[in-house]
Amino acid sequence: MHGGGFSVSSGAINTFGPHYFMDKNIVVVTVNFRQGALGFLSTDDDVIPRNLGLKDQNLALKWVQKNIASFGGDPSKVTIGGQESGAASVGYHVFNKKSQGLFRAAIMQSGSPLSCWALQKNAKHFAQSLGKALTPNNQNDLTSQEILNIIKTADLEQLKAETIKLQIARSWRPDFSNCLPMTSYPMSPVEEEENDENAFVTGMNHEKLKNGDITRVPTLMGFNSEEMLIYNVSKLLVQTNLVDSNDSLAVAANLEMTDVNRKEAGKELKKLYTNSTFASTPLGSISFLSDGLFSTPIAKHALLQSQYTDVYLYQFSYVGVLGRYEYTDLEGSTYVGSKEELGYFWHNTTADNLDQFPKEDILTHERVMDLWSQFIKHLNPTADKSEVLGDLKWPKVAGEDLVYLDINSELSVKKGPKKYSDWNRIYSKYGTGKFDTY
Repeated sequence: MHGGGFSVSSGAINTFGPHYFMDKNIVVVTVNFRQGALGFLSTDDDVIPRNLGLKDQNLALKWVQKNIASFGGDPSKVTIGGQESGAASVGYHVFNKKSQGLFRAAIMQSGSPLSCWALQKNAKHFAQSLGKALTPNNQNDLTSQEILNIIKTADLEQLKAETIKLQIARSWRPDFSNCLPMTSYPMSPVEEEENDENAFVTGMNHEKLKNGDITRVPTLMGFNSEEMLIYNVSKLLVQTNLVDSNDSLAVAANLEMTDVNRKEAGKELKKLYTNSTFASTPLGSISFLSDGLFSTPIAKHALLQSQYTDVYLYQFSYVGVLGRYEYTDLEGSTYVGSKEELGYFWHNTTADNLDQFPKEDILTHERVMDLWSQFIKHLNPTADKSEVLGDLKWPKVAGEDLVYLDINSELSVKKGPKKYSDWNRIYSKYGTGKFDTY
């Protein structure tokens, strides 16, 4: 499942060329699904069906079961995988019984249903915003039926353009945010009623995982060492400047806390990254957002799921050329931003010939392809020895110390990723004990 914030991108071959996996005798199926308003718009009622994009994915998985043997694949050995919102989508299939039996393993890169951006709790507000953007002469509040009629009659290109504008702007007001400042995806999965036979997202994500109410399959998951480096630094500082003016905003809005506890928790979280202000600490700002939006919820997901299935956790830290984005560089940073790992897995038009890249990049490519391929084939990323992996054994997550594989110029097993233990301590101290996202 491709990323793109549930609104953009695709599984096109020019980005996700399957060549490297095919060289490992793995059959690759990339999935396209309805995105943005067509796949995730919701008016929080029954007027517009919810989570159509996820339901498209479910149909694609059923298609794979019926047809993959005709392409040389084995329907009993399907692994589903995704990056960012695609990884969160994979998580929702793990959570949902409607996808049970359609896959035997999961790979989640840089995303989880526990990420606050993976669940939209103010969908009606964004549906209103889109409806008004498409009918600028009518700025009155719209009924759900009026919004549906506007969407159905809108020009497709205009609908896509306005959806992307909304995605980029992420119009931020405290009463319409369920994440950290300016980070909610307007069009993303929403919760549905338990008694709806077509429902795909139900219950509290964190609690479902905590209680083992999931499809129990081996999972390989992780994050890059500083995910938010991919975004414009000046924009990130706008986000963290809001936190400088209001400590409570350091806590994702959908976490259940009293107002007093939220402020105290925000103060403690902020102190983890700066002794003064985020405005004067750009690297601290990026680390705070990277941990709050990616590494902390992903690590928590790994820990909770490890009670029920084999989970292999990683951090991708290798700074190379093959996956590097020019705008991720920031003075003082030696980290890896979001999507950079994709260049080591997928053949694409910008890296048509691996020989043009440094030998260290090629070695990293060979290593991750070996690890991921072994997991897909054997449900264990280091089941067999290989020349590029040596005697490496990637241990499963077990216990609160959270063992993980750090993928850098060397492969090393470590414990306690990023500042997870600090976030977990603060959430445990100030939260209500029940969470949806984390």
